[in-house]
Amino acid sequence: MRVTASDVGLERAEQALRDEDERRRILADSVPDLLWSATPDGFALEYNRRWLDYTGQTPEQARGVGWLEPIHPEDREAVRHWWRANGATARSWRAEYRLRRARDGHYRWHQARAEPMLDARGRIVRWFGSCTDVHELSLAQEALREREVRLRLALEFSKLGDWSWDAASDIVTCSKRAAAIMGIPAGPHMTWREMRALLHKEDRDVAREEVERAVLQDSDYDVEYRVNRPDGNLVWIALKGRARYGPLGEPLGMIGVIQDISERKAAERAIRDSEARYRALFEQAAVGVMHADLNGRWTLVNRRLAEILGYDFPEELIGKTYVSTTHPEDRPEGEALVKALDAGQIPYVQREKRYLRKDGSYVWVNVTVSVVRDPATGKPRHRVAVVQDIAEQRRAQERQTLLIKELNHRVKNTLAAVQAIMAQGLRGAGVCGEVREGIEARLIALSRSHDLLTREKWQSASLADLVALALEPYRSASGQPPRFKVHGPEVRLPPNPVLALGMAFHELATNAAKYGALSNEVGHVEVGWSLVTNRAESRLKLCWRECGGPPVSPPERKGFGSRLLERGLAHELDGAVRLDYAPAGLVCEIEIPVGEAF
Repeated sequence: MRVTASDVGLERAEQALRDEDERRRILADSVPDLLWSATPDGFALEYNRRWLDYTGQTPEQARGVGWLEPIHPEDREAVRHWWRANGATARSWRAEYRLRRARDGHYRWHQARAEPMLDARGRIVRWFGSCTDVHELSLAQEALREREVRLRLALEFSKLGDWSWDAASDIVTCSKRAAAIMGIPAGPHMTWREMRALLHKEDRDVAREEVERAVLQDSDYDVEYRVNRPDGNLVWIALKGRARYGPLGEPLGMIGVIQDISERKAAERAIRDSEARYRALFEQAAVGVMHADLNGRWTLVNRRLAEILGYDFPEELIGKTYVSTTHPEDRPEGEALVKALDAGQIPYVQREKRYLRKDGSYVWVNVTVSVVRDPATGKPRHRVAVVQDIAEQRRAQERQTLLIKELNHRVKNTLAAVQAIMAQGLRGAGVCGEVREGIEARLIALSRSHDLLTREKWQSASLADLVALALEPYRSASGQPPRFKVHGPEVRLPPNPVLALGMAFHELATNAAKYGALSNEVGHVEVGWSLVTNRAESRLKLCWRECGGPPVSPPERKGFGSRLLERGLAHELDGAVRLDYAPAGLVCEIEIPVGEAF
């Protein structure tokens, strides 16, 4: 067989083509990416070795549409849809999806790129593509996106705006919130020099020095200053940032955050003003003021308390305790009250006690103690006491008590003298014994009323005590039914009504013992009262009612006792008295004004 030149040329061309295909195959297999080719309808034709090794497929498994099998199930439909919609168009393709790695079964993100090969008429002959492993990059980008979202949320919920400054252009770029705080348009609309011009003139040098320090020392920029917004409002802002540097250490600009702190500054100013007012009040108060911990140790004392206790300086009292400064007789009651105060059982403690002075003497004071509690837990944190010197007041009270006792003694002596003189005079005048006894009994009743008022320091007396005093001589013996029913609200009367009503109750009780309900074994007396209040005054309505005694009839003539009740009592107290001699028992109704405070 004769070989011609054309045969040799054809053979060489075919060999060259085979060599080219081998070089292309070797080149494709050496590339770290996954390479493939496909028809316009997505029918895979061939793959490089990297694809087969990565997916674990054989060439036969990968041909056709087998290439879809290693794709993550959640990503397959999107890839298939693209081929159906765009496979026949001459447009480049780029997508990201996950491919299963055969050696461990893990799905990893890949970026797929495909370019069409066209014929002379511009029709797609074949697709050539690659898949590059971008798993770490994809995860990093996702983490970056997540951090950006979190940062944005943090800025939003913290009411922070972010800003940046470019040194080359001197332009400051503000986010929407940062711009709203400054009162300027958002974005790159202002230079650093223009921004600085908005600062309060007293703060400009501080801001400049802080920026220069941060740039020179590669440290944070953190400053607070006032801004005169273009709308005329003055706001306090906090600005934090850090410089950015180039490869040669040259400053490229700054980035940071901004926050409106006007409300915080106003609150701080209010606190400072409040503290200043409290300090002035604390130091200049006319009473002593003291702070103590929960162990009773004094931690803060004002000058007035030092003066009360005879010290030259308040600091001398710091560290002293409740026990060391209180009279031993006053400690038990105080400890019980403070314990109840800490437990929240009482709102405050107010009492009179004796404090030990520097010279060893004791001084009487009026102390009001309250507890400061933690707002969140309600637990006590420390105590505050206000101390008033009442030594002079106590001496005045003692003198008053002594004078009242002396006065009462003299009044009783005077009454006794009057009683003796009256007894002698009436006996010589031939007055019957019954009249003498009645007058003496009335003087004794008056003396008892004096005793009651003396116990109360002649301020006021309880109506219930006054009734009980008049009825005491007629109480039932032990084991016998009670002879009295007394009911009514707590009422305290001034001295004049006490004396007048004391005489009236004596007359009523004496009359009941002689002629009325107390003259037998079964009768009894009911005494009740009420208060009627209107805008003008309060009036006391009292009723004495006798039951179970002998039948009653009106007297033929009114004696001294009746006149004392109906005329004297009504005149003395500007009230009204009504006597009803009902057959079932005497009824006496008394109504008198009692003013406002009883």
